[in-house]
Parts: sequence; C-alpha cells; structure tokens
Amino acid sequence: MKNSSRTRRITISKKGLKRIRMLAIALIVVTVYGLLLGPVTEVESHMPLNYTEYTVKKGDTIWNIAAKIDTDRDIREVVADIRQLNSGSTGMIYEGDVLCIPVY
Repeated sequence: MKNSSRTRRITISKKGLKRIRMLAIALIVVTVYGLLLGPVTEVESHMPLNYTEYTVKKGDTIWNIAAKIDTDRDIREVVADIRQLNSGSTGMIYEGDVLCIPVY
C-alpha cells in the first residue's frame, strides 16, 4: 500500500506574494483607521431639541401619533424619536399616559 499522507508544497509566485502583502497592508490600514479614528468621529444626532406633551387617548398607538406629526421624515424615525424621548418606551402606551412628542 502506498502512503496516502503525502506532503504537498505550495509555491507562491512573486506576483502572488506581492498581492498578499498588499492585502495585509490594506487590512492593517483599515483596522488602524477604525480603531483610532472611528471613535473620534462624532455621530450627528437627529433628535429634536423641542418637544410637546401629548396625553394618550383611547385607541392611540405610537405609530398613529407619529403619523399625525407634520414632518417630511420617515415615520420609523419619528417613532424612534418618540420612544427615545420617552425613556426608550417599548411601544406599550395606555390611555392617560403623557408622552413627549418631538417638534421638528
């Protein structure tokens, strides 16, 4: 029987070795950029500075309250702003609750 565990040598051409080095350098540059410059970049906040209070009525949902707000923003963003203004509300609101509603 022949020995089936033969070792194969892999050879890399000079061009292939150059490509591997360039890829490694690119990965290092991207990693350094992400680690050093990423946290420094300030994320622009779209949270409104002003808000008004709204008392929840029977049948209200955060979504239909957000739909009543006159804005060109995506309703999902408005809902997210309402939730954030109200301490990260999960969406469960009840008649009589007082919500902070963004004014854009």
